[in-house]
Amino acid sequence: MNSTTKSSDWQVVWLKAVAKAWRDKSFEEKLKKDPRQALKDAFNFEFPQDVNFTLTTAAEAGKDASAPGGHFQASHSNMHVRMHLPPPPADHEQAIALANLAEENAKSCCGQPCC
Repeated sequence: MNSTTKSSDWQVVWLKAVAKAWRDKSFEEKLKKDPRQALKDAFNFEFPQDVNFTLTTAAEAGKDASAPGGHFQASHSNMHVRMHLPPPPADHEQAIALANLAEENAKSCCGQPCC
């Protein structure tokens, strides 16, 4: 994150991105193809160049809808952000699924209580 970006900013953007991907297959494909550009175009959110970003899907990771949202891995020289894009739930369950994703992100965003 840059000096003005907090991890809570990223968490909000990620939840919005997941919800948008569930509703908009075009955005989902853009997110899968180039997550950095998709997040910049849709939400005006940019990771610093020294942050490595990886996106996995349920098919790629062999995970189900209950898989955690993702996590940050930090080292002294750089940060790696790995996020999982879960498959869309039934329409009436989207709010619950997003709440569960937010809870998982809060538990695993950086291995410490979130900022």
